[in-house]
Amino acid sequence: MNEFISYEKKLGRLCDFIVEYDFIENQQDYQVTLSQGMRSDFCYEDDFDSGMIHMIWPEFEDEIGELIKYTDTPILNHGRARMWIMEEEQRSKHKERLELGQVVFFVAGSHKIAKATVVEIVGLNSL
Repeated sequence: MNEFISYEKKLGRLCDFIVEYDFIENQQDYQVTLSQGMRSDFCYEDDFDSGMIHMIWPEFEDEIGELIKYTDTPILNHGRARMWIMEEEQRSKHKERLELGQVVFFVAGSHKIAKATVVEIVGLNSL
């Protein structure tokens, strides 16, 4: 088993926000390996067609809301993920833009692999 080291431990802060996600059924057609630590990109619903994507990575929770601790533990097709804005200088920009109930996507290349809804703003509230 490969242990996943949380971004909270690596970055020394709380996640930026939390989403409820649903992986899109045909996402396996794009050869995406669903696992803890995957580095999918992120886009807002109205930015996808323009190709504007962001380096915001998910950290997946299990059925009871605990962080999945191993990279080889299966990821749920529907669940919650803690989201991490990886470029520190972009956090204030996303604080201005993110809102509860907003639809966003996990992206691999030019393909949407999961649709998500923002359900909680966490670390961005402290900016």
